[in-house]
Amino acid sequence: MTPMLGIMASQISGHLAPVWTTSDYESISTVTVGSGGSSSISFTSIPGTYKHLQVRFLVRSTTTNGDISFFVNSTLFSSRRHSIFGDGTTASGGSDTANAIARQTQSTDTASTFAVSIIDILDYANTNKYKTIRELGGFNTNGSGALNMTTMLIQSTAAITSVKLEPYTASGSFAQYSHFALYGIKG
Repeated sequence: MTPMLGIMASQISGHLAPVWTTSDYESISTVTVGSGGSSSISFTSIPGTYKHLQVRFLVRSTTTNGDISFFVNSTLFSSRRHSIFGDGTTASGGSDTANAIARQTQSTDTASTFAVSIIDILDYANTNKYKTIRELGGFNTNGSGALNMTTMLIQSTAAITSVKLEPYTASGSFAQYSHFALYGIKG
């Protein structure tokens, strides 16, 4: 079977490089939460010179709610959202109108455990179409944890010039050592 795959692969013209390479990513801004925590993280004055944006974060909350609210251009959109969630025991999926984009570990989870997420904001500067946002994230709390995938549609044609993340519970904050990074993806 292996020789056959090699023969078939030799028929492919061009190269098999990924769509985006590491040189396509440019760091725009990073934030690390200091002692005392932070009620929100904002990336402002985002230049419109990239094809897409990517937000990466390592995060822990001081609250017992694990959701993160997502603001675009200072607006908390209540957008069409599709999500898949699994915790090793149960899996769920659905569609709703909500503004939570990602999950974080909570104050009730194992100490010093952080969640990770990557959020892609596609065609963020294009003023001729609505914006699509997709997220992949999860965490492991020493034997239990969760994985989630979410997509959102922001029904606005305005170019995205700022992004803000905050714990879904208004009284919560991101814990010390949470780290956020914004990247521009060339296109």
